[in-house]
Amino acid sequence: MSMKNQNLKNLMESLTYLDLMTLRNDLEKGGMATRTLVESKIRKKEEILNRKCAVCTAPLHKEGTFYTLEFGDKDVRKKMSFCGLDCLEYFTQILKDIQKEEIENERC
Repeated sequence: MSMKNQNLKNLMESLTYLDLMTLRNDLEKGGMATRTLVESKIRKKEEILNRKCAVCTAPLHKEGTFYTLEFGDKDVRKKMSFCGLDCLEYFTQILKDIQKEEIENERC
């Protein structure tokens, strides 16, 4: 048995009777709930695999430390990730420069 099939078999073994009945009922009805769940999980995994440093675009899905900065208004939060402190510092310096420029423009 291949590793992929073994993982799926282990997953099936971990399900309770109620889980299995729910899955079977969904599959008998066309499997839309199962499809939605699987598609959602795939999208989340792809987001992780496609994550890149906001400054240098280095891939961030590899093991190791990376930094995440969350900022913005309560309604519109932004999240950016960085491969190292140097890229994080570069980004925050750009923000400081923009802020200084806006303050200077308000004075004029």
